[in-house]
Amino acid sequence: MQEFISEDDLATFEGWLRYQGFDAAMLAPDELTDWRDMFDKARRDSLATPKVGLMKLPRIPGEYRYAVAVRDGSDLWLTLWVKRSKKGEFFIMVPRQDPGWDGNVVVDLVEPNREPLDWLNVVQKEVFRDTVPLIVIRVCS
Repeated sequence: MQEFISEDDLATFEGWLRYQGFDAAMLAPDELTDWRDMFDKARRDSLATPKVGLMKLPRIPGEYRYAVAVRDGSDLWLTLWVKRSKKGEFFIMVPRQDPGWDGNVVVDLVEPNREPLDWLNVVQKEVFRDTVPLIVIRVCS
C-alpha cells in the first residue's frame, strides 16, 4: 500500500517528488534539477490560482444534480457535478479557476439494461437510475 501523502506534504519538494513516485536519492543530479524546476513551476502556478470559494446553487424544480466529491481527512472537496435540466439536457459542471484543469472522472449516459464501456483504474463507480438515460459516474486513478 502506498504511503499517504498529505496536502502539507505536497507543498514540499520531497513530498511532491514522493507523490510523483520518485525517491530523490535514486535520481541523477540533472534529473533532480529537472524535477525541482517542474515542482517550482507547479507551486508558482498553484499559488497564483485563486481558490474556488462557496457557491450558491439555487434549487430549480424538475432539475437533478449529481455531485462528485473527494474526501481528504475531514475535508470534502467538490470535484464536479452533473446537472440534468427539466428538458432532459445533461451538463458537466467543473468548479475550477484554472481553464487548463483536467481530471480523471468519466461520466456516461447509458440506456437501461446496458453497461457503460470499460474504463481502466476505476476507484469508485456510482450508477444513478432515477432517469433515462442512466447516469454512470466513475472516478479513476
